[in-house]
Amino acid sequence: MQENKIPVIIDCDPGADDALAILLALSSPKLEVKAITTLCGNGPCVQMAKNAGKVCALAGRFDIPVYAGANQPMEQELKFTTRYCGEDGLCESGLAEHNQLIRPESALEFLAKQTQPVTILAMAGLTNLAQLITQYPQAAEKIREIVFAGGYFGLNPKPDRAEWNVLVDPQAAQIVFESGVRMRCVGLDVTNRLQDGFVEQILENTAGKIHDFMDSCTKYNRKTGLSVYSILVDGMAAAAAIRPDIASFVPGRVQVFPQCRDAGLMRFEACEQGWILAAETFDYDAYLTMIREMMK
Repeated sequence: MQENKIPVIIDCDPGADDALAILLALSSPKLEVKAITTLCGNGPCVQMAKNAGKVCALAGRFDIPVYAGANQPMEQELKFTTRYCGEDGLCESGLAEHNQLIRPESALEFLAKQTQPVTILAMAGLTNLAQLITQYPQAAEKIREIVFAGGYFGLNPKPDRAEWNVLVDPQAAQIVFESGVRMRCVGLDVTNRLQDGFVEQILENTAGKIHDFMDSCTKYNRKTGLSVYSILVDGMAAAAAIRPDIASFVPGRVQVFPQCRDAGLMRFEACEQGWILAAETFDYDAYLTMIREMMK
């Protein structure tokens, strides 16, 4: 590992948006991706682990181990649907399986063995990390920071809503947000300003395997009625891990309300002493340039 690279573990539930974020992280000379851990979300955890292997193979990276983790949230049952992500969880994109990358050890066991400070790029529910914090607090101390694709912090006001990666396991989100572990969060405050036209701009000026994958996912989203720009959401967190100045962040603290009617609603209180840094602005042009460079 080069001395200037940041060691990263990607924690995800690979649908198309996670896939783009993984590809971006794997392509960056600033990150050293040590492993990918998966959990339920866009599909069952084992399927998500298979998808992580597919995406690594798409990137030509057969050196990245994959560990399957939580198959259900901590206190509620998640019912899986194929409507938005397809039977394969990757918009029926037809990527070949490479299950040899999947290790028999669980994600929790792997995370508990970390001995060096590591950044967690979290792009799914926070179940794996909540289990680590509660069961192996000494290992959680090795987390340098969590860069989280999720949450809504009220910095760009709109009607309150629970963001999916919090809603899918609000109990886990409560544990992680209140743990004191430093988090940089790229939430709905900035991801909701993405536009479908951004994807079209990228596809018009690129070619190759990743272009074909993105194009396939885009066509699937149009067919199912899902926003085309959704494929770009999780990649924004990867971009923030690669280039911290791509966003401006407000420090504060978060309270999650897992038992309320709209479980997963949050209250963000800005304060200088807070360990939660919520993105308020984002450089979308720089982000699109980053994706184009990756696709070359």
